[in-house]
Amino acid sequence: MSIIYDALKKVEKNVSEQPSPDKEKSIEDKITRRKLLLIYILVVCIGLLVANLSYSYLTSFKNKSFAITKKIDKVIAKTKAIPKKALPGKTGPAVSSARKEPSEAQPFVLSGIFFSQNEGYAIINNNIVKNGDNVGGAVVKKVGLDEVELEQEGKTIKLYNR
Repeated sequence: MSIIYDALKKVEKNVSEQPSPDKEKSIEDKITRRKLLLIYILVVCIGLLVANLSYSYLTSFKNKSFAITKKIDKVIAKTKAIPKKALPGKTGPAVSSARKEPSEAQPFVLSGIFFSQNEGYAIINNNIVKNGDNVGGAVVKKVGLDEVELEQEGKTIKLYNR
C-alpha cells in the first residue's frame, strides 16, 4: 500500500506543479500587456522628442528672422538719418549737392529685393526703399517678388531683379 500511496503523492505533486490552462492564459495576457505598455511608452517618448525638436527649430527660426528684421530696421534708420551735404560757400540749411533736374532721365540700379514681416523693401541706387519712398526723383509704387515699379514724371518704370 505504501507504493500506491507514494505514486499518488507524485501524481498530486506533478499536477500541482503544472500550470492550469487558465494560469497559462493569464501569464500570456500579462506578457502581452507589458509589451503593449512598453510600445505605448516608446511611442509617447518619440512623439515628445519630435515635438521638442520641432519647437526648437521653429523658435530658432523666429529668433533669426527677428534679428534680421532688427538689422534691417537699423539700416533703414541709418540711411534716413544721414545728413544732406551743404553746398560749399552757402550758409543755412543743408542742401543736397547731387541735385538733378527732374527732366533728366536718371538710370536706376536695382541691387536686391527683400521682405521684412509684411513689407517689401528694395535696394535701388544703394538706397533701401519701400512703397511710397522717393529715390532719384521717382516714387516707389510697388515692390514685388522679382520686380519694382517706379513712377517718374507720370511714367511707369519697371526694374527687374536678376
